[in-house]
Amino acid sequence: MELFVGGIAQGKLDYVLREKNLPEECVRGGEELPADPPEGVRILRNFEQYVRRLIEDGTDPVSAAEKLTERNPDICIISNEIGSGVIPADDFERIWRDTTGRVLCILAGKAEHVTRIVCGLGQKLK
Repeated sequence: MELFVGGIAQGKLDYVLREKNLPEECVRGGEELPADPPEGVRILRNFEQYVRRLIEDGTDPVSAAEKLTERNPDICIISNEIGSGVIPADDFERIWRDTTGRVLCILAGKAEHVTRIVCGLGQKLK
C-alpha cells in the first residue's frame, strides 16, 4: 500500500498515474467507494471524502480503512490535506478533519511508501 497526500489541485492523481503507469480506469473515488470495500481497488482518490461519508453513515473509518488495505494490499491511496491547522467552528467539520488526520497517520505507519505532492512534484516522506 502506498499513500499520496497533498493540497487540492496539486497534481496528485496525475503523479500517481504517471509513476505507476496505470490507466485512469483504475481510479475509484472516495465519494463512491462502499463502506465495505471490494477487492481490486488499485487507486483510491479523495480518501478524505471516503472518511467523511463513513462518519456520516456511522461506520468506523479505522476499521473500514483496515479492510480496504487488507483486501487491496497494492492500493495507492490519494488524500487531500484538509485543515492545515485551521480549526473549523462546525463540530462535524472538526470531527471529520481530526478523524481523517488520525486515519491517515495509521495508514502512513503501515504504508510501504508515503509521498507528498506539491505542484505535481513528489516529495518522498517514507
